Amino acid sequence: MNRKPSLSKDLQAAVHFVRLALAQAELAARSGNAPFGAVIVDTLGDVAAAEHNRVRETWDPSAHAEINAIRGA
Repeated sequence: MNRKPSLSKDLQAAVHFVRLALAQAELAARSGNAPFGAVIVDTLGDVAAAEHNRVRETWDPSAHAEINAIRGA
């Protein structure tokens, strides 16, 4: 049999969350900000917050993706 190796569920979840962060980074880039995204996941595996860099649009030097995600969680 030719079976493709399957990813573990944990790795599949990690890939999913990284893709969400990359989508946030794309939003940041499209709005003229540096392309950074962040996702916070709770202990049940649910997304608590997903945000992107907003430094240039808000003129707030602390509006990095991870800080925005923490604020939104």
